[in-house]
Amino acid sequence: MHRKARSDQRTGIFLATLLLGIGLAGALMSRQGLTISLPNRFNDTLGVAQFITNSNPVRGVAYGPFRPGQSPETQIFPSLADAEADMPLLKAIANGIRTYGCDHLETVITATAQANLPLAQGIWLNSDAAANQREIGCAVNQAAAHSHIQSLVVGNETILAGSLTVPQICQYLADVKTQSGLPVTTAEPWKVWIDHPDLIQCVDYLSVNLYAFWDGQDIEDAVSYTAARYTDVLALANGKPVILGEVGWPTAGTTRDRAIPGVAEQARFAAAFLAWAQQTGASWYWFEAFDETWKCDRDRPDVECHWGLYTAERTPKPARYDFGGSRMWLPLVARQPTPTATPAPTPTPTATQTQTPSPTPIPTATPTPTTEAPNCTITWPASNSAVNTTGNCVITVSGMARGAGPGGYLDFSIFTDKWYRQDPIVPAPHPDGVWQAYPIYLAGKSPYNNHQILGRLHNSGGTVVANCQVNGIVRSNSCSTP
Repeated sequence: MHRKARSDQRTGIFLATLLLGIGLAGALMSRQGLTISLPNRFNDTLGVAQFITNSNPVRGVAYGPFRPGQSPETQIFPSLADAEADMPLLKAIANGIRTYGCDHLETVITATAQANLPLAQGIWLNSDAAANQREIGCAVNQAAAHSHIQSLVVGNETILAGSLTVPQICQYLADVKTQSGLPVTTAEPWKVWIDHPDLIQCVDYLSVNLYAFWDGQDIEDAVSYTAARYTDVLALANGKPVILGEVGWPTAGTTRDRAIPGVAEQARFAAAFLAWAQQTGASWYWFEAFDETWKCDRDRPDVECHWGLYTAERTPKPARYDFGGSRMWLPLVARQPTPTATPAPTPTPTATQTQTPSPTPIPTATPTPTTEAPNCTITWPASNSAVNTTGNCVITVSGMARGAGPGGYLDFSIFTDKWYRQDPIVPAPHPDGVWQAYPIYLAGKSPYNNHQILGRLHNSGGTVVANCQVNGIVRSNSCSTP
């Protein structure tokens, strides 16, 4: 983020994700008299049809893991337990993570791997050549060991800061590309890409940090300004994918020209930005997941530590709720997860229950027959089985869906004493295939809850065309609802 301090199958999948976004954005631009063409090497690798059919845009979040009392400047780094505790919160709002450094932050890589969160791994660069080589070595080694690392972001705003020149960053990009074999980019504000078009030749895709706030825009104009600058960069990208590497709004601090920070302002910008991104198919990483208190140390501007969707204590801000399952599409898994829970008899529900977070009762829907014989199956968990949840009572539910057609989707409810609607809304696979829903909450503090899980398959018009359900789900560990 500018003006602030911060520390081939995979290639095909990553480029496919990006190219769906650029394809849709290109269609929008062509209506405005601009043209976007895809480089031949992308067409030759996967085929444009596969990009459009099998991919979703990146809807990610930038993740700085530093909690209060931790800082890269004091060399106090988060533990693996710290990073693991953040994963359910991240997975609830994003389908990918962008980070900013590797050395001493391997815990983040381990935690995101465990959570199956695709990672754009950052490589922090500055004018210290020896430190840069340590960072590059760390990232290349980690990428070789972890298949969820899908690209490498080689430097963040180094040209803006004057730490490196364009020829220097291009050499680093070439070295990392050769050593890792992964897609590479560097992250710079939109104006740097405009002023240095030669930098575009050195990357596989453009990562653009774009802040209406830092550019002093009124909240009324913030999204239209973002869209205009995004279009400016697209016009110079030579057909390469463009992703918003950072976009966001702070919740506190000093006003910048006409841009006013605030909790309500962040929520307003988030809602309008997400609607625009959904309409255009743009890919983005929201900045950022959590407030990081260290960024306001050492006389830095007081706005720097207030960009999170969660506070530094992991309390959600109002804007966080715009990033729920209805907006975020989780990646589809390639195969059915292997169950780890042991079967258990159907228990008798206890009298004491704790309600799930979304207390709107809904009835079981009646499927609407169609000529495509739509079908929905929950494959995990199985009926009459015991499951372990995370500390906040969360599980992942997965299954198969058929016949919903393009634009189909699933929603979910849990039965304890009555039906409660859950947050995730996930796209039904098209073509038919595997879906995954997260987070699904199993409520209550007793291990003897008799849960039912209902999935409803909708077509593109919103009509329920099939139900899938499992019964007798028992939590085998205690937890508390968030």
